[in-house]
Amino acid sequence: AGLNGSVFQMFAHGIMTGLFFALVGLVYEKAHSREIFKMGGFGRMMPGVATAFTVAGLSSLGLPATAGFVAELLTFLGAWRSDHSWWLFPAVAGTFLTAIYVLRVTKQIFWGPPASGFHDLPDARGPEWVALVVLVFVLVLFGMAPGLAVDPVDTATVPLLIRLGVLR
Repeated sequence: AGLNGSVFQMFAHGIMTGLFFALVGLVYEKAHSREIFKMGGFGRMMPGVATAFTVAGLSSLGLPATAGFVAELLTFLGAWRSDHSWWLFPAVAGTFLTAIYVLRVTKQIFWGPPASGFHDLPDARGPEWVALVVLVFVLVLFGMAPGLAVDPVDTATVPLLIRLGVLR
């Protein structure tokens, strides 16, 4: 579970990171600002971008029905079953820290009270939608049907573990 979890975590993290970078770029392009604490209420003007950011954030937190949940569950199970199960404690603490900053930023930018100076920000358009929908779809698809990725990962990692003498 641990090696599969770490490989799945790299996959899920890559999708989440790509989505976050796309969303941060969209917010900057439309708001022309990087000052998070001067932003607010963007979810009312940009509901698609806000929803995609929220899904990416929830996957980053490891909430069920997202690829981040499957990745963290497998990684935590692997840590628990290992000879180094104490690694589970900093991993869980990291999850709590992630929750604090992701939820805070998401609330500030999208779901908090409207900020002055930002009016009529356009939501995602045309090709922007394609990227957002594909990345959100992948995060949810692999959260709901993790076997689509875990089975091929397992097929690839079992020979490695046998060669290392971990499995027989």
